[in-house]
Amino acid sequence: MGFTTTHSPKEPVAGAPVGSMMQQPDARTNKEHLKCLFAQLQNFRITINLSKCQFGLSSIDFFGYCISSEGATPLLDKVKVIRNFPRPTVLQELLGMENFYHCFLPGAAAIMRPLFELIKEGKKEPSWSVETLQAIVETKTAISKATFLAHPDPDLPRR
Repeated sequence: MGFTTTHSPKEPVAGAPVGSMMQQPDARTNKEHLKCLFAQLQNFRITINLSKCQFGLSSIDFFGYCISSEGATPLLDKVKVIRNFPRPTVLQELLGMENFYHCFLPGAAAIMRPLFELIKEGKKEPSWSVETLQAIVETKTAISKATFLAHPDPDLPRR
């Protein structure tokens, strides 16, 4: 993630990607944790590109998502592109964009089922029915109202 290492391959390197967010309760604690992080990076001879780093932010846009200490949401400009996307001539154009954010959509598979059925038909150009056009509208609406995804709580039991 934008870093190079000069450590020996036999030395263990543990940790998270350099791009990880560290949300601290106050600026003093944040400063202390950053000192520890930089000491570990130096200890393992890992070099980071500071021009690609951001510190002290409450959220960051990262690979199509807005990530904060509370969780993640789709980027609004990406949602706007999907919402305004015209009826496609190649269905995969739209489905690719919508599938990227499917984790934010409760019941995404059910909403998008008519569109996936069109792909199964294998036709070059989709045959648009009322059902498939309604699925496009419902999917765009669901993405516009995308659910906020909270980070997992490691203290809660897993299923």
